[in-house]
Amino acid sequence: MVWGLARRFRIQDVTRRQWTTGLALVACVMLLLVVMQAALPTALAGWHSYDYWRYTQIGRALRADLFSYGRVPLDSVYPLPVELLVFIPLSLLPDWFRIVWVMAPIVSLGVLFRRDAIWWAGFPPLWYAMGDGTIDALLILPMYWLIVNRPVWGALGALALLVKPQLVLLPLVYMLVVWVMRREWQQLGVFWGGALLFSLPAFAIDPLWIVHMAQSLYARSDEMLDSAAPVSSSMWGWLGYGMVGWLVLGAFAVLLVVLLWRTVRKSDKRAAAGALLDLVLFWVLYASSLLLIAPTLKGTREIIVIVLCGLGAAVLTRFFGFGAAWSVLPLVALYFLGRANVRNQEVVAS
Repeated sequence: MVWGLARRFRIQDVTRRQWTTGLALVACVMLLLVVMQAALPTALAGWHSYDYWRYTQIGRALRADLFSYGRVPLDSVYPLPVELLVFIPLSLLPDWFRIVWVMAPIVSLGVLFRRDAIWWAGFPPLWYAMGDGTIDALLILPMYWLIVNRPVWGALGALALLVKPQLVLLPLVYMLVVWVMRREWQQLGVFWGGALLFSLPAFAIDPLWIVHMAQSLYARSDEMLDSAAPVSSSMWGWLGYGMVGWLVLGAFAVLLVVLLWRTVRKSDKRAAAGALLDLVLFWVLYASSLLLIAPTLKGTREIIVIVLCGLGAAVLTRFFGFGAAWSVLPLVALYFLGRANVRNQEVVAS
């Protein structure tokens, strides 16, 4: 029996080097497990991932009172289906699960960029997303599936992005129109069918949950207006710097229109452009949301430039309070999209 299994899996063909490499990997994994067992309790005690903690608290509040949605604005900025199907299960899991949760962006970036993923280690939004355990960091791959519009996967990406709809509004509306115009009924069926199944329990509990979420977002935006300049990652953060901020905002808006026109004109990158435009325009966002720039980029040079821009924005925010400097990053990514479009046109013309 053992020999039969060996022949089936071709164990006899494994070279000595492969055996050595495999054993070394097993030894490294075992050592890592031992280190984690020794260090994990101390690390967890000193690390407070605020956003992840908020998700678990929202889940606990719903478990205590299933009809409490909408009473506390801060607890209702997420769709009720997400709170029911994601936050409640998170509240039932042990505390160490946040280690698994914060590894999601690393895995996603590794899947998308392979070796180039190492450059993202210097990207401050990745640090913030992992440090706070934000749900934005789990949406990198779904955003990629949506903007490349893979069959079925594009619709599943759209569904996953409804976890934080303000991040997906423009690219989702665009792709829904495209699916209708191209008669991509499979994508539409998967999306609307999944959205219906996803939302039915929420509507049974609170038929007006969309209204309550909109009210919470509005209240949250009012709350952020006082601190928009130092914390907002959108272009509207410039409004907090007086006349100079207005001048910067005007120049920013002109540049945004130019780059957007350059990108969407005769381009297949319109969904990606919409995703970047969301990150520029929506004011209730923080720097950690800028991780969703990643699916729109290609190539080592683009990644390095974005990482350097992120480091510059982090310095300006930390030492000078210019939080709106983060809004430059989606502009740079939009420039890269438009530049790729120009190159494609030049190749076709030649």
